[in-house]
Amino acid sequence: MSLENRQNQHFHDVSFNASKRYDVLVRSSNVGFRLADGAARALILNLKTNSMLLPEEEAIGDGFVEVYCKAGPAAHDIFTPRTFPTELAVFKEAAVYFGEPVELSYGAGIRTAFYLEFRGCLFDEPLGSFKKLLKTIINIRTLVSVREHTELPERRKSAEGWQT
Repeated sequence: MSLENRQNQHFHDVSFNASKRYDVLVRSSNVGFRLADGAARALILNLKTNSMLLPEEEAIGDGFVEVYCKAGPAAHDIFTPRTFPTELAVFKEAAVYFGEPVELSYGAGIRTAFYLEFRGCLFDEPLGSFKKLLKTIINIRTLVSVREHTELPERRKSAEGWQT
């Protein structure tokens, strides 16, 4: 099989339904886990350097930071080892939250002080290699929660007096 045919085969092996999207939440399995500011910045920088996420906006408040990102050229590497059509956005938005614990709308009683959420995602589960990357960068064992995507939530605003 020629290289071109193998590449086309990989392209066609990607299993997803472009009309169905998910919200995929990645968090620590340790309920009390807190991510230090420097570790959060290292995570975001690493994902940016690897072209997975491209930070767009940041909301800073009393006790929290949330960074909003768009999909980078290699965003598909989070979810599939295969080549991927570049005209499709792997996700609509990603958010990295760290700070005071917040309740999440992924089930009753889920509270966390750190999460990485992929909103409007074509895939419903990150690869094991991505989870290992998170373990390497910020030393967490991950829990993943998924729900059907309906719409993007409103972005948090920086608290008065905070600069973004």
